[in-house]
Amino acid sequence: MQTDGWKLTRHAVLVHPGSLSDPSPELRGVILTEATQLVPQIWTNWRTKKTDGLPRSMMLLWALCNAPMGAYASIQRFNIPLQIQPQCFMTLCLVSWVRTLTYHNRWSVWKASALGVVTMACFVRVEIALIFTLTNAEMRYRYQSLASLQR
Repeated sequence: MQTDGWKLTRHAVLVHPGSLSDPSPELRGVILTEATQLVPQIWTNWRTKKTDGLPRSMMLLWALCNAPMGAYASIQRFNIPLQIQPQCFMTLCLVSWVRTLTYHNRWSVWKASALGVVTMACFVRVEIALIFTLTNAEMRYRYQSLASLQR
């Protein structure tokens, strides 16, 4: 399928004819490396039932940082894998954080899981608020720019 020089690849990614290659392998690489880098840590923690050396605050801060990152990816209309990657990484960070609460702090699984779900719901609300707020601000800025050009 050809439209104005752009080519739609089989991975539903638009590629400009001047680009050197199909970006989908790079996107898969980003998803596989960044979004799943905590899986071995979570597996080791589950198998040994210990989280020694894993800072709880780092996992929570990593999860928190993915809310603005996900909003930015959505507002900039990145490819779908790049929009999903922050949510995947946030989920894995929160799972790891819940594991630290369970194994290191000796919280019950239900109590730590409930806190993890509530925390994720708060981070998702922050991300949605950022998306709506910044999208509206961007649209107003574009409208004002066009109005000033017409004068």
